[in-house]
Amino acid sequence: MTDISIETVEQCRGRGGDSAEDRDDSIDTVLVSDTIGYNEGEPLVEGVTTHQEYPSRSELADPRTADFLRRLFSHDLIGSIEDATRELTGVRDESTFRDWVSDLEASAELHGIDTDSLFEDSREEPDTKEVVSEVLGYEVGEGMLDSNNPLLLSALYVEGLSVDEIAEVLEVGQTDVRDRLKSVGLLRGKTTSEQTEAFRENKGRTSYSSSSTVDLGAVEDNDGVELVTR
Repeated sequence: MTDISIETVEQCRGRGGDSAEDRDDSIDTVLVSDTIGYNEGEPLVEGVTTHQEYPSRSELADPRTADFLRRLFSHDLIGSIEDATRELTGVRDESTFRDWVSDLEASAELHGIDTDSLFEDSREEPDTKEVVSEVLGYEVGEGMLDSNNPLLLSALYVEGLSVDEIAEVLEVGQTDVRDRLKSVGLLRGKTTSEQTEAFRENKGRTSYSSSSTVDLGAVEDNDGVELVTR
């Protein structure tokens, strides 16, 4: 059961959105930091610090790329050529993606890599319900998995997850998570809507410097201007 004592609330506010330093070690085990996808999470190949270091499509047949591909195919999140392709490139159109898959298959064959045996022991990334249930210590019903549910976000934050981790687990924006936690008092500060309302109540004017102001009324009358609050 989630602890919502005054002391816990103050501790949560003091974290400012960061993870709890004294959270249960099992949470780090549950949260899978490795994520398949170019520029998503950390690179899956040991020894590579950024995705930009990955070989280009034209370099796949280079003999010097063979060891890299073996290490990539050996990662326990990579269970197919398609998985490996998603890690290697950020292309989105189907035609180019299939070209990558074909070239990667040909390169693996050229380098004599037995992909079937390397993919054999791969694991799947846990789904949202599984991760949330393991973090909270009890099975969560499907109806609770709404990312707009402040009770769910509060429970995860109290358990020690950071705003960033909650956003990743629930696949929702960090600003949305912060707003929900602010709305229930687990984070200090005004929500985005409260900031906007305060701006309006201040006669639509706010100072950004000693010599400049923004007039909300004038902005609203101009459809070509978008108001961005920070």
